Order: sequence, then C-alpha cells, then structure tokens
Amino acid sequence: MNLAVIALPELLPDDVEHIQSLRARHDPLHHQRIAPHVTLVFPTPDVDAKLLVAHVKSCVPAVASFAFSLRCAMPVPDPITRRSLVYLVPDRGFSDFVRAHDLLYVGALRPSLRLDIPFIPHLRVGSFDDPNQAKQMADRLNDEGVSMFGTVTSLAVLDVGDDAVREVARVELAAAAGVPASRMH
Repeated sequence: MNLAVIALPELLPDDVEHIQSLRARHDPLHHQRIAPHVTLVFPTPDVDAKLLVAHVKSCVPAVASFAFSLRCAMPVPDPITRRSLVYLVPDRGFSDFVRAHDLLYVGALRPSLRLDIPFIPHLRVGSFDDPNQAKQMADRLNDEGVSMFGTVTSLAVLDVGDDAVREVARVELAAAAGVPASRMH
C-alpha cells in the first residue's frame, strides 16, 4: 500500500470544469486517476493505513479550514519522473498548505519526509516530456489571467495503487474561526 494525504479543494463548478479540461488535454493519466487536489503527504509505503488515519485525525485540530486562491501557473521539473509539470500555485493560502504539510510530517511520517525536494503546494494541470511545452502552457495560463478561489474543508487519506486511487478515509477540518464558509471565497 502506498498511502498519501491530500487536501480536497472546493472550487466553483466553472473552475473545476476548466481545470479538468486542462488536465484531460495535458495530463490525461493523472486526470483519469484522481480528482483535482493538493498533495500534502506524498505516497509512502512505510506506514499502516489505520495508523495514518489516526495520525491525520490527531493533527486536524491544529488545521482549520481555510480559503485559497490560484492566480499563477508555473512550470516545475519533476526530479522523480523527469517530466516537466505545470502547477497552479496558491498565493492566498500558500502558508496554510505548508503548515498542514509540516504538521502531518511528524511522528510515524517523519522518516518519509523528502528534504531533497522542496514542497510547493500546487494543483497539477499539465505534464510534458519537453520543458519548453510546460513553460508555454504556464505562460499561456498566466497571460489569460488565472484567477480561481476556493476553500479546503477536508483532507483525504488515499491508497495510491498502480492502476487506481482509492479513498481510505476523509477527515473534516474545523471551521475557520470568525469566517462563515460563505465568505471564504
């Protein structure tokens, strides 16, 4: 079992449709396997599913739901697959994603933390063999004016298999203090 933890973004339907159309054209394998998400704990075989779910639940009180915005696309080389990826990167909410990532990589997950790869919170929309194609896509998206707003109200523990991704558990985050959900966008 390769287990991961993702943030499940809540976005406007038109934004989800736009992201999915980009992913279908420029990252079809990833698009077919998993819905738009931000990975907080990357797939690891080194932890038991029940232990990971309990760990996520124990971390959740320190992570309140939060708003984010995606206003920038950037090309990023993937050192593992050697492909060039295109990320939508949050400006608002960036630190919330980083804090959640850091809170989760303690205890049993600490040995799985990759310090040789920087953590960049992102929603992946493209994957290319040619880095120039990734740069062109990111430039085009930025020229068009990427502007999406959403919230994160839950995390999911996933079993990431070779052929499928299966949700093991979903953990709801506490409501953000003083911010009604309807005002978070």
